[in-house]
Amino acid sequence: MYQSIVQLLDQYLGLTMEQFLFLAVGVSLIINAVLFLWNIIQQCGIRKTRKRYENLMRGNKDVDLEELILAKFADVEEMQDIMDEHEDMMEEIRDELAMNFSKSGLVRYDAFDAMAGKLSFALAVLNQNNTGYLLNVLYGREGCYTYVKEIVEGRSEIELSEEEAEAVQKAVEQVPYDAEEK
Repeated sequence: MYQSIVQLLDQYLGLTMEQFLFLAVGVSLIINAVLFLWNIIQQCGIRKTRKRYENLMRGNKDVDLEELILAKFADVEEMQDIMDEHEDMMEEIRDELAMNFSKSGLVRYDAFDAMAGKLSFALAVLNQNNTGYLLNVLYGREGCYTYVKEIVEGRSEIELSEEEAEAVQKAVEQVPYDAEEK
């Protein structure tokens, strides 16, 4: 049988038995090297997985992994419920803030020709819907007079003076008070 193997190697591959053995040893060394590298790569992957598992189970040596995962899901659901509550609360706050006065416009002016220093003023105080009040204070030598007009959606049923209209417009547009108007 040995003779027939040698003849087959020589006839089909053109190799002697020594050449064939040399080739077989070389191929097996290459296969062993590849398997050794593959083993090292797998060991690194196992080490990473073990570290992840230890981090997951940190402080929970006697806890089942399934119980731990279910507990984490319960925590996430609880957090979601809390977030939903907070979103509802924030919506309520937004609705309430829309009704609070958050816009103002101020115009200082001289109401009477004999008076100087712009001691009179028109102050519009509005909410997000441009609804609120207009306060007009007229200062003169004989006294100080105060008038209040209701503003609904940026308009008044009572006719506005030029200064009052300007104050309402500043409040609606949220124009900051200009200190140079003093």
